[in-house]
Amino acid sequence: MPPAIRVPGRVSAGRAREIIDELTAGGSPALSVPKSLSYVNALSVTSIAQAVITWGTHPATSTLITDLDLEDVDAARVLSRNAVLMTAIELADEIQRPDGADVTDRCKALAAFTLRHWSSDVPQIASGVEVGTDRTVMAVDHEPALRSPRGMYPRGDLDEQARPFFAGRAHADVHQMRGRHPFGHRVLGVSGQRPPNWADRYAATGHALGVVLFELFQNTDLHARLSVHGKLLPKSVRLMHARGFAQTRDVLSRSDPDNRGLMEYFARTSARESGGHTARFLSVSVLDSGPGMAGTLLRRQNITRPESPQQELTYFLRALRMTSGGSTREPMRGLGLRRVQSLLSALGGFARIRSGRFEIQRDFVRHPFDGPDERESMWWGNVAEPRPTQKVAGTAITLLLPIPPLADAATLWEVASDD
Repeated sequence: MPPAIRVPGRVSAGRAREIIDELTAGGSPALSVPKSLSYVNALSVTSIAQAVITWGTHPATSTLITDLDLEDVDAARVLSRNAVLMTAIELADEIQRPDGADVTDRCKALAAFTLRHWSSDVPQIASGVEVGTDRTVMAVDHEPALRSPRGMYPRGDLDEQARPFFAGRAHADVHQMRGRHPFGHRVLGVSGQRPPNWADRYAATGHALGVVLFELFQNTDLHARLSVHGKLLPKSVRLMHARGFAQTRDVLSRSDPDNRGLMEYFARTSARESGGHTARFLSVSVLDSGPGMAGTLLRRQNITRPESPQQELTYFLRALRMTSGGSTREPMRGLGLRRVQSLLSALGGFARIRSGRFEIQRDFVRHPFDGPDERESMWWGNVAEPRPTQKVAGTAITLLLPIPPLADAATLWEVASDD
């Protein structure tokens, strides 16, 4: 067996890119993931998680090596905060300790317990459960008991009747959900911050975030479990990862020198600063292991493989322009909605999408969404045109939202309620 690809305990943006290239280059090498991970860059956790999805859904045997202490009484809590390791455990065929001992069954059992009891939902704000830290909610499609975690799929199918669960008004709709706040409000609570004097905007932001998450989750629910041939994938996952972070603007604007668009966003965003000029953000990612945005649209035309990278890019960008004019069961419905991009503009957010061979990003402060005819180049992120890279499985969408948001409460309510 060749040397394992190692994910270090602290991941820089440069190392994240190297890991992605190594894991997506082909074959199925062993992967080493430690029990605790931290990230220099806000986008790295999503990048590595998608690379692990690509590695884990490869048809060849995949072996995971981890130092997770299965005898530790806090092992489930530790695992619940490590989205990359959780994903790797669920997709690996074999799991070993560093000394080579096989712990596959024990790790799988711990992961199942963690997903049912620690990572099935985002806890209620002020419930006594710690909220301001990493949270992962995951559906594991090849494990029947783990297909529908309550935080993602409260009704089984994400039809319009499930929308209040994500984006209800906290005080008006909470009685319909057994005393629990809507999901958008609870995800916002992961930021760990309720700055003074923005109570109205907090409620409006939670609602707006719930609208966005409903659309993105609905999209993954529709197409993530099928291959380009329309058959169920033997292994597939859908997950949301949320993390609140606070850092000085100077450190943020130097965290990934190769991503000029992101560094400029951090340098000028309106995120609140406190003593020491600390800016606060919420990072939310939605990932799946399906055929990707372009692959899903091509499949509808009975095309199972793009004829060229340019054709894939054409269909990838076309998905962004799709609207909700069709059925709620229409594949790709959630990604191109005018309301979603309008909300990101009002929130003052930053978004990155990686699917197939392409990655695009957009600073919605610098390039706000103005309507369905908006130029695609607003998504290209300081490059002349997206270039093909190593192919990844599924789609990963990461949103960065400043705390508090850019717009006032009235604007957020208006945009969120605009159908």
